[in-house]
Formats: sequence, structure tokens, C-alpha cells
Amino acid sequence: MTLDVAAAIADWRDPDSLAGPGGAEADFYASRNPPILPRNGPFQTVRELLMVRGVTPALFKSEPSRPGWDAWLGVHAAAPNLTAGGEERVNLKTADERALSAVPGFTPEIARAIIARRSQNEFNSLLDLLEVTPAAPANTPGLPTLPGRSPGQNPSGQRLISQDLLLDVADLLSVGDSDQSAGRININSAPAEVLACLEGIDLPLAQSLVAHRQSIGGFTHPVALLRAPGFDLDKLRPILPRITANTDTWRIRAEGLLPDRDTRARIEVVVRIESSSITTLSYREDAL
Repeated sequence: MTLDVAAAIADWRDPDSLAGPGGAEADFYASRNPPILPRNGPFQTVRELLMVRGVTPALFKSEPSRPGWDAWLGVHAAAPNLTAGGEERVNLKTADERALSAVPGFTPEIARAIIARRSQNEFNSLLDLLEVTPAAPANTPGLPTLPGRSPGQNPSGQRLISQDLLLDVADLLSVGDSDQSAGRININSAPAEVLACLEGIDLPLAQSLVAHRQSIGGFTHPVALLRAPGFDLDKLRPILPRITANTDTWRIRAEGLLPDRDTRARIEVVVRIESSSITTLSYREDAL
């Protein structure tokens, strides 16, 4: 994928009619025969990419000898904001002291410190927990605030939450309010070629992550990448908002011979599996 094709994809789905650098908007598509208009919204299907300037069937369609973009891309991916056991997570932005203290390994002191920190600095990532320091005693008015430190936090520099504790409780916690997170890469199912598209991850590291997840049976949470060989906080921080370790959206692909014919066919279905229902998001049949 070239930068110009990536720009054209971004222009196809963005809501405006202004072409970005290297991109394409309505004036280009109006010149086609027949003329079309860009979606100016989310892609409805992966095959819609074939309407975008620069996306060719040779790039898009998989062949027996090589995968194409249709093997790596999707439009329905969503990750539920639930633990691996299907329970609601504790929201660091809104949970009270009692709820925070109920998290295994979180003492009342840690719960108070989290509340003290968020009163001044919003939690944007679970990794922010590694910066939590003890809350300042209530009877010490006028405690000096150091640069970059929230009022109400103790300036001693002591950290209350270790990396090991964070790894133990990460799946129980959340910093988001929505029920679903769309468009995230599932580190438990993405091939190395997709993982290598993430910032700071090259193909050898991506292949190492795939080998590691196979050896441990899968990651319980994206923070668990910290236990993978060659991975550290610096690599995790920029990609954490873009990844997940669970999903409720699956693509099912089946191929076989049609009855009484010497023709192969493929059926592809995308479904969302929830606790009490299965919803079909897309369905397609193709002769091969």
C-alpha cells in the first residue's frame, strides 16, 4: 500500500470533500465512467475498497499463492469493554473508593491515590496507573505542588502500583465509558503482517509476538505484551489505544465443491457473538 492509496482510503471515508495530500475526492470520482461519489463515511464492506482510487483487484484479492488485502482487512471489528470472563470492568475515571478497593491487590491507600490523581489528571491509559503516588494527607494544607504533579498527590515520588500488579489487574480495569471499541487490532488473532503495521513493531518482532502468544495460549489483555520477549513500556504506550485482546466479531469462511458440479464456492460470513445472541453483519457467496 502506497501513501497515495492510504490517503485515498482516508478521503473516501472522511466526512468532508477536501482531498488530503495524495488523496482523492468527488472531483476525481466524478470523472469515472460511470461517475460515482465517495462514501464520506465508514466503509460498509471490505470490497468497497475496490471503488477507491489506486486499489486494484490484484492488490485486493487473495490468491492461493499469496494473501491479498481482503485477508487482512475488515470493517466490522469491535472489542467489548468486558473482562475475559464477560464481566464489567472497573472504570478508573468514575469508580468510587469502595469499587477500586475491591480490585484484587488494590489497597484503600491505592484507591484513594487513584481518586486524588484523577481529580487533576484524567486517566487516558491504564499505563497511567504506574505514575500513581500516595495521596497527600488531608491535614497538610499548602503542600507544595511540584511541576507535573497533581495537587493532592504526595511529592515523595513513591509509586504505589508496580508493573507486576498492573499486569495482574489490567483485564479488570477500563479507562473508557463505551460498551464497544471499534477498529482495534486483536493481538490474539492478527497475523504477523498486520501486527507489523503498528507503530514501532517490525516484522521480526511481530513474528516473535505470534510465536509467544502460541506458546502461552494467548494474551489476557494488551498490557500482557509487557511479558513478551523484546517488548517494553516504550513500545506498548503508543499502540495501546489501537489494540485489544478479545473481540465479539468473527469472520467465518468456508470453501467447498458445489453439489453435482465441478465448481468450488466460498461462503464468507461476519458475525457478532454476544452472551445471548448471534448477529450476522455480512454474508457473501463467491464462485471460485
